[in-house]
Amino acid sequence: MEDFLIGDMVRCINPAGKLIFNKIYTVLGVGNSVLKIDANGNVGPYMKFRFTKQLEFDTPVPPAPKKGLDEMIAKAREALADHCNSGDVCQMASFVKVIGESIGLQENAPCHYNIQNNKPVDALIYGLKADLKNTIKEHRPLHKQYCEYIINRSPWADCFLDKDYDKGLEEGLLMDCNKDISMIAGACIALRMGMEYPVLPPFDYLVKNKVGEHAACLIAMNVVLNKDNSIIWTGSSSSHKVFEDNMHIDEVLNFFIKGYAESPEKPYNQNSTGYSVFKRISKPSHAYKDKGLSTFLRSGIKFTKIGSGWDAKESAKAEDLLALAKTIETKFKEIK
Repeated sequence: MEDFLIGDMVRCINPAGKLIFNKIYTVLGVGNSVLKIDANGNVGPYMKFRFTKQLEFDTPVPPAPKKGLDEMIAKAREALADHCNSGDVCQMASFVKVIGESIGLQENAPCHYNIQNNKPVDALIYGLKADLKNTIKEHRPLHKQYCEYIINRSPWADCFLDKDYDKGLEEGLLMDCNKDISMIAGACIALRMGMEYPVLPPFDYLVKNKVGEHAACLIAMNVVLNKDNSIIWTGSSSSHKVFEDNMHIDEVLNFFIKGYAESPEKPYNQNSTGYSVFKRISKPSHAYKDKGLSTFLRSGIKFTKIGSGWDAKESAKAEDLLALAKTIETKFKEIK
């Protein structure tokens, strides 16, 4: 068993000395057989034998592409295009999975339960046209603006190999299945929110008012913008969103600037079950209190309660969002 000191940088290994998680942790406390380490912001006790101070490991070589995969992807794009043009599109996005030697066309939401498969997924093509068709007609011009941000400049951009919105409409967007399933699911949900939730109007309003896209995205995912320029607070309490009200605000802001941390999970083309969209960004907890995402975003906005009981809503002025955006962007600049 190695000797450890507070402040040592360590990595997790198995009994054979092989790297388990490609993540570096900080030792915060040392006991007889236990280490206290900082793991994703949560301090907990771990057995010493599970860690090593050796930080250099051989970088695993990604598996070679499967024979004929390009041809299979081309067939999958064609099948997806036919499906999206049929007019019989479900209320959520459609996507194709290329699994081994067969094409699986799924016409359901590319998130949560439906993105899981009992076999690793070789390729995934997101049916963007389905999203556009199911977006409210008056919001369709805003769809391109939002989607181009998600696939090119957002924290989820690395999950998309195709970067052209128009190509995405015609052929679908090929995703990077070398990313883990939690990242893939989060990227799909973030993109789909342009259709499923009223994200487009507040995102457009903020961008037009010179708000940066990261801040605009975070705010727009939590409000509804009405035609009279009032807003309704919705928050992030749905499992079909990428954020959750009780995430730590500092970790969420860090995510926008630095993206996903190194993952202990296998890539999607090796494992397509078991994941957490939320925990890969920030583990939700009521203990954060004033540092909770919802509490932070709501501070400084004067809400008026409308209705009562289950029908109660909270309304405010759209201009209040601009002050909130300024605060967020100031915090972005503080992140190193």
